[in-house]
Amino acid sequence: MRKRPVFASAALAAAGILLTVLTGCASETSRSASAPTESAVALGAQVVTCPTRAQSNDDFIVRKLSVINETDFAIKLQISDSDWSCDDYSGTDNPSALNGVVIPPNFGSTPVQIKVAAKWNSPGVKFGILGKLGSPDVPWISIGNGLLRAGGIYGYLPCPKETDIGKDCVIPLVDKTGVNHGKFLFSGYDHTGNEDEKYFNALRFYPAGS
Repeated sequence: MRKRPVFASAALAAAGILLTVLTGCASETSRSASAPTESAVALGAQVVTCPTRAQSNDDFIVRKLSVINETDFAIKLQISDSDWSCDDYSGTDNPSALNGVVIPPNFGSTPVQIKVAAKWNSPGVKFGILGKLGSPDVPWISIGNGLLRAGGIYGYLPCPKETDIGKDCVIPLVDKTGVNHGKFLFSGYDHTGNEDEKYFNALRFYPAGS
């Protein structure tokens, strides 16, 4: 029998990140949040509020994850509201809470905390990864993309494509010139390979060469 982990609910918190504009979502036809442009994303996440679903077997269990940036540059996530459905999520614990979130280099000391409450077999959600490489005034550039698999034991798993398997998925962080800046994966270890029990259920950005 598969164990069903239950994680305590926690408020969505992130140092230096402002989550704004709660938008109602009763169904796909009434969703008012639109796919953001890159400039709109920079203003902060537009969190969509879906109907609140009661936990049912493995569905809609709230799972809390840490997002840890072990690189030396800031990272921003992009997720279009058109690429996921409120039918698969509960309340504000859905992919919109990650859209536009900036993760500064935190090396595990100040991880971004997120929650997800999804159906066990939710379809993968397309997302993009932007990096700010260099001085603060340089533009964001694309360094990766893939799918977030929601639900399941871990909450979110980043995979390059639909056919990839489980927690072995790794998304390379490569810019358009082919330069490797690291990788994005689910991991209970820091970039030196040491187990990190404090943030075991974590999405981690590792630097190149780790």
